[in-house]
Amino acid sequence: MRHLIQIGVVLTSLLLVVDAVYPQWVQTNGPEGGNVYCFAFMDSNIFAGTDVGVFRSTNHGRNWLKANHCIEDLSVGCLYIFNSIIFAGTQGYGIYTSTDMGNTWTTSNNGMTSSYITGFTVIDTNLFVSTNCNEARSGGVYRTTNYGLNWEEINADTSSNYCTLCIAAYGNILLTGGGEGINRSTDQGKTWTWVNNGVEGLSIRTIIEVNSKLYAVGWGRGIFFSNDSGQNWNFLSSSGFGTNTIILIDTLLFGASNITEYNFQPVSRSTDYGVTWEYMNDGLPRKAVYALGSDGTNIFAGTDGWGIYCSTNFGETWDSSNGGLISSFVVSMIYSKPHLIVGTNDERLFHSTDDGENWYLYDMGFSYPTIYSFAVVNPYIFASGATRIYRTDSIAYNWTEAINGLDNNWICNLSAFQGNLLAFTDNDVYRSTNFGMNWDSLDADLPEVYIVRTAINSTDIFATTCTKGTYRSTNGGKNWTLIGGELNDFCANAIAISDTNLFLSTSYGTFISSNYGETWTDVSIQQDVSRFLVHGKNIFAGTNGAGIFLTSDNGINWVDISEGLYNKSIYSLSISDKFLFAGTRSGSVWRRPLSEIIDNTNTSSSDIPLIFKLQQNYPNPFNPSTQISFSVPKATDVTLKIYNVLGREVALLVNERKQAGEYKVTWNAEGVPSGVYFYRIVAGDFVETKKMVVVK
Repeated sequence: MRHLIQIGVVLTSLLLVVDAVYPQWVQTNGPEGGNVYCFAFMDSNIFAGTDVGVFRSTNHGRNWLKANHCIEDLSVGCLYIFNSIIFAGTQGYGIYTSTDMGNTWTTSNNGMTSSYITGFTVIDTNLFVSTNCNEARSGGVYRTTNYGLNWEEINADTSSNYCTLCIAAYGNILLTGGGEGINRSTDQGKTWTWVNNGVEGLSIRTIIEVNSKLYAVGWGRGIFFSNDSGQNWNFLSSSGFGTNTIILIDTLLFGASNITEYNFQPVSRSTDYGVTWEYMNDGLPRKAVYALGSDGTNIFAGTDGWGIYCSTNFGETWDSSNGGLISSFVVSMIYSKPHLIVGTNDERLFHSTDDGENWYLYDMGFSYPTIYSFAVVNPYIFASGATRIYRTDSIAYNWTEAINGLDNNWICNLSAFQGNLLAFTDNDVYRSTNFGMNWDSLDADLPEVYIVRTAINSTDIFATTCTKGTYRSTNGGKNWTLIGGELNDFCANAIAISDTNLFLSTSYGTFISSNYGETWTDVSIQQDVSRFLVHGKNIFAGTNGAGIFLTSDNGINWVDISEGLYNKSIYSLSISDKFLFAGTRSGSVWRRPLSEIIDNTNTSSSDIPLIFKLQQNYPNPFNPSTQISFSVPKATDVTLKIYNVLGREVALLVNERKQAGEYKVTWNAEGVPSGVYFYRIVAGDFVETKKMVVVK
């Protein structure tokens, strides 16, 4: 490609000394929750299948521990216990088994050619498994006679070789359900017969025995029953729109729904074997329920994103049961001291004030969408999702909407620029100069397209798209110039600016430009980069599936710093004074000590700070003068102003470009009355405000 200069890249793995140089990543204690697809019960142990393997509880679901060594990055869609062996069916990786309560797992796929497992059942000493379709082949049914050591496909040459979504045994009769209805075998899978009389055209998700009858769930169409061992079917009732599974607990029948449309109700209960139903959702979130199970004492519901809920009174009320269940998708994150705030893909917002030791779910008092973007304009933190922007103060407790003037446009990205807030929507750029109270259209000449990422320094704004290239604005976001060159032919995933070096990750590779996009040099780390984070001279790159890499020499060398990070799909990155934080796919938030990641050789002088920082003035209170210290890790335009409690500027202490270093400035308050004052620094996209008191 013209203008693209290929240079050598050194990937430094440091495999032999990584533990000595970099301590491993540590998973924080949250946020709790995540997708839960299935349950299994053995003695006093409860097992739950999630997007990150299996969790186990030994105290009726009050607390959960990982029971997933070797399968911690696999999605487990079904669990079954047979002869004290735990069978875990994964989505795309076949079957794993454990004989030690989930502490260790081994593959159990000898003879299997399908890897998407949907269910298990047993007849005598034979274990049967159903599998779903994938792009390579159709699904089908397999059998093992030696507890999973070997599997035999029992339907390769029959009409049963289709997408099987469930499997059940009724005496010696084997039944499968799927998108083409119900298939039945009376000889343990040697021959099969379609038995769709009464369920024609239905997608069958569950088949169970209830009160000496067979029940089948037609997804979104209700419940059907058979009095003749599954040969003919009759409509029984509907337990709610979108029912996908039912279970029998004593004489009570429970149904769960995973379609969140219309008058959505997650769980229903029947006291007459499914003839009539009542909704049982007190305490449940309005989220899809994938699984129901019972340990004989409690009932458990596995939800979409919100983890596990437990009922101790047969569904009358439900409570969250997620202690230790850490498997959320963390799609956005920001650190604003002392708050680490994260958004998860299931429309939840959490915060921690102790670097992830404890997490708290925001109760905003109203429903809100998934939060994909944050920005800070002190003293406020802003969050956006869908068509909404929310604002909270530095206490980060109460959130309010801040959308006046946005005209209900879809918000792609939030960014702070020169003390103001920019909202990139799907058809314009909006600016707020009063902390989100009002928004004005800039009538920007960007194309009407989704802005994937932005990067900002003290004078320029850069914006990437996936279909229309990469752009630069030098006048606050009103006018834009296409700068990507031939890279504009590829989807841009991430962008960052470090001094005058612009990093751009595309579907073609990762590149750097030292002239604002006129020419580009390939510095590819040979991974799909989803996020950049700039920290002084250090550039962190989070990838889709390969973990996190670090460069301190403008991309010439990249170091893999992912040791101990078992979930390597990175959705978000943030940094505090002490830690680098990573939001992952189904692994919640991980952290690593910043001092151990960044080597001292990353800076040319020990006097150069690692981060932007504004110190508390000293002395405080004071009369008549005080000293204010601040840190600048790179060359940046800096302003430092003093304001009174009415927001009026009373002094301008700094207004110039500062090189990297530590600075001190003195303010003499002679001539101003006693009272509370605020000092505010703006250094590039770093903005912080602190309070001080003049006493005379």
